[in-house]
Amino acid sequence: MIPLLLTLLACDTPTPEASVPEVQPAELAEAAARVFCAAATQADIACTAAGAVAGLGDTAVTMTAELDSSLVLPPKKLGMGSAAQTVPGEVQLAARIGVAIGATPLMTVLVEAAGSGTDVPEARAAAIEAVAQRWMVGTGLAVLDAQTGGARALAAVGMDVPPTAIGATGFTGHAAYPILKGRGFDPKMAARLGPSVKTMVAGLAPYLEGVEADGPHAIRVHAQLGGGSGNGPCPIIPPVSMTPGETVSLVPLSGTVEVDGIPKGDPCALAEAVAWPLPRDGAVLEWDQVVVVVPGAG
Repeated sequence: MIPLLLTLLACDTPTPEASVPEVQPAELAEAAARVFCAAATQADIACTAAGAVAGLGDTAVTMTAELDSSLVLPPKKLGMGSAAQTVPGEVQLAARIGVAIGATPLMTVLVEAAGSGTDVPEARAAAIEAVAQRWMVGTGLAVLDAQTGGARALAAVGMDVPPTAIGATGFTGHAAYPILKGRGFDPKMAARLGPSVKTMVAGLAPYLEGVEADGPHAIRVHAQLGGGSGNGPCPIIPPVSMTPGETVSLVPLSGTVEVDGIPKGDPCALAEAVAWPLPRDGAVLEWDQVVVVVPGAG
């Protein structure tokens, strides 16, 4: 009985770790600025990072961060002797990353990500990088393209969505990469959603009513989508052919559209304009989209 007990204990033994400091908000903000400039460089846009500030010409783009939660899972040793294996450590982070253009705050988003490594310090560094990268893809690309007047940053990650006029509002929209998750859905399909994103940006006019053309504004569209059950708040959309042999009924089940952090309604007004990407009936998808709008024709 005792040898069996020792074997079981040996199968779940945390690897001893030196004390590792808690992730600091300043580290996350500085990582976001560094990744912002790295994306700019990839798109042939001049950018210099200094601490939490990214310099785009004469414009300072400043990142802020608040740490919501942090979970550290040290590496574990499984098994005994020559058969022993070590499971990598993991650090899970939830942080609110904000961005300001000059002295004007633009938006703050909650980002959740994790990093792994052979030890906790390596996992910690990977988690900080993962938070910054996820923020950059889902938000930073739109900020960068809005400030530089094109769509080079978004194109550099494989999505073709040129600056899009938003009805007769006088605003032009610059999109970030859509963050998608759900069941019955392949995350890799995001790269081919350019037409859907463009029609969504063009359909944002109802949400911009009363918004002053006094500088950049941030719009966030969060929609939970499902097959055409008719139980959601929006009308059922007729079946749409996404690709050959792929036809689905599309309807937002719930969601919100926020302008500068203020709720402006649900995504029903977008439903008829957007071919929301659902691979099959019964699939459920969460779509998170950030669009930065600026006055003018882009």
